[in-house]
Amino acid sequence: MADESVQALLARAVAAQGEVATALAVIRHGDGAPVVGHWPLHAPRDDALLGAAMARLGDPTIPAPPGSGIVLRTLRRADQPVGVLALRLPPASASESESASESSSDLAPASVPAARTAPDSAGPSPAASLVVGTDMGPAPAAAPGPPRSARSALPPPTTFAPPPALAPARWPAPAQPAVDDLSATLLRSAIAAPDLDSCAAGVATELARALAADRVAVGVVARRFARVVALSHGAQLREQQSLAAQIGRAMDEALDQACSIQHPQHPSERARITLAHAELAARQGSAAVLTLPLFAGLQPVGALVLERTRAEPFDAATLQRLESLAASLAP
Repeated sequence: MADESVQALLARAVAAQGEVATALAVIRHGDGAPVVGHWPLHAPRDDALLGAAMARLGDPTIPAPPGSGIVLRTLRRADQPVGVLALRLPPASASESESASESSSDLAPASVPAARTAPDSAGPSPAASLVVGTDMGPAPAAAPGPPRSARSALPPPTTFAPPPALAPARWPAPAQPAVDDLSATLLRSAIAAPDLDSCAAGVATELARALAADRVAVGVVARRFARVVALSHGAQLREQQSLAAQIGRAMDEALDQACSIQHPQHPSERARITLAHAELAARQGSAAVLTLPLFAGLQPVGALVLERTRAEPFDAATLQRLESLAASLAP
């Protein structure tokens, strides 16, 4: 799917930049509307960032608005501009990082693999085989050189030292260290489990306790569909086959869209298909349902479903921390 490849490209760019508040990628897809990806997935809409990216998409020579903290980079396929990567930097590092990213070529290009497509797909995703660079548009025409007779009087060319190597990518430290503690607890539980079912059951129960969820389900992908392998609090799957089927459909809904899905959706979130989540909530009496897809690279491997019966949806900060936690659990 196109979304998976775009999100992978954004993750690589954010990791290379180090300090990024929000980011998006706009990629042309044939004669249709451009494909737009956001980082983080549930970040509020940034109209200024999107406007700068669309302006660069129309004219590769247009720079980022000065003083805006926005960095623009051209995405290329086979040396042809096909999209734009736009990064908004935190205020503390905006001026320094913006100027370095716009004018230098220190950032090594990074190829992004093609996204997962269905067997009947019409072709590769728009973000496949893209290269991220620091291109500022076509190079200006070279000025004519001096007459041949005058060239002998020119000074020798200046030798410049190679640019310094980029520091290792740094992700911002989480705002609440309790999530780190939970991640360590889940990893210890997973390592100590004798088999997959015991591992999944332990992770589900620890998540339910830590996040005040009434039920947590863990699923794995088998033959392109999610299958529930464990429920929290020691619930037995063999006695709840109808529930497992409903949860599995919600997992497939999130995996097909390659993003986290919450029902009911927050008004500030991008619109998503939530039919399976609405059905699960109605049949089980859940006031809030959240599904987190698990990916190993670009390969879908499973999903987590969290339910609350009380009317207390998962807020944006909790959702972002849970997505980071899911990324550490997936491999």
